[in-house]
Amino acid sequence: MLTAPTRPPVTHFESALAPGPRPRGLNSTKPWFGYEFFNPRNYLERMREVATDFLLGNHNSQGVFVLGFKEIRFFEIPIPELNDYLDFLDILFPGVVFVLLQREPAEICKSSWWKKRLNSELVNQIHEFYASVLSRDRKNLITIEYSKIRDKDLSYLESSLFKPLDIPFIPQAVLECLGQELNHCR
Repeated sequence: MLTAPTRPPVTHFESALAPGPRPRGLNSTKPWFGYEFFNPRNYLERMREVATDFLLGNHNSQGVFVLGFKEIRFFEIPIPELNDYLDFLDILFPGVVFVLLQREPAEICKSSWWKKRLNSELVNQIHEFYASVLSRDRKNLITIEYSKIRDKDLSYLESSLFKPLDIPFIPQAVLECLGQELNHCR
């Protein structure tokens, strides 16, 4: 991906996808050497393949309804660049849906993983993070309340998560999943 301090990476990538002439570097001592042979659509396809293979692991894709990952630590991405990053993911994965799990910042600060690692700035970072993600009118954003998951509110989960993603809702499987205790802090 091409980057420069004055333009977000997505803008560079979008310009590479745009039709029209591209810079040419006719010899190896010139800027943009070889760029005329770069095919951004092929590059995107390869990136999708690599991500899909990584997410599937050793599993066959038969019967897979949703493919994705859970990440709780997006604080490494500077807040001003967060929406550019999400825009890039929109380009990379057509039809992507983002699920924002919202939780009271005070609760997050008390949870064992964050309690051991982050400082008093966490509450402000969380508010900035939520505000940034919610600042855009994203049609592909689903917001879920952590308290509803914690309380095992199955009707809420079905209507707010499963139906919008168009995936089967199997209450017993959801309860079984919610009953598993995470052990990443031990």
